Amino acid sequence: MSLSAYQEAERLRAQIRDLEQQMARSTRQITGQEADELRDIQHRFDHAGATLGERPNAPAIGQKPIEYRRQLCSQYAKHTDQYKNSRFDFADAAMLDVVEPQVLAAVRQAGYSNVKPGQLVAERFDDGSGRMITRWHGDNSVWMAPFMAPPMTVTIPRPDGNRK
Repeated sequence: MSLSAYQEAERLRAQIRDLEQQMARSTRQITGQEADELRDIQHRFDHAGATLGERPNAPAIGQKPIEYRRQLCSQYAKHTDQYKNSRFDFADAAMLDVVEPQVLAAVRQAGYSNVKPGQLVAERFDDGSGRMITRWHGDNSVWMAPFMAPPMTVTIPRPDGNRK
């Protein structure tokens, strides 16, 4: 083999090492604590998104909790007046601690305000212990009407003969 073939082989080995290092960085293993945080974040946004009939995107493999919070705040910020044109690419945890509850409240409010008269909307979520909870929002008469008595009017005669 010539010297240039050895140089070419060494250059290719160096490229392979670089690519393997990039793959190792992008597919890092998450810790148990990070997995719990990701689950809690998804739970919060899943609960709020259920009012709109949406589910949040699942966290990407190796994604950090702070990155996932930024992603979901960006995804649901369109429902807020204050943050709909904001970008959360470089938001830190302190900023997200302030913004996230406001975004979640706005998402819930948007979901409840979309209910039309004569309509019930189911909000399904788990309570953290594995039980599935269904909460209904909207016009109660939709489900109560079959059980209600028909409206009645009563006329009470008065002693003076006036029927009013």
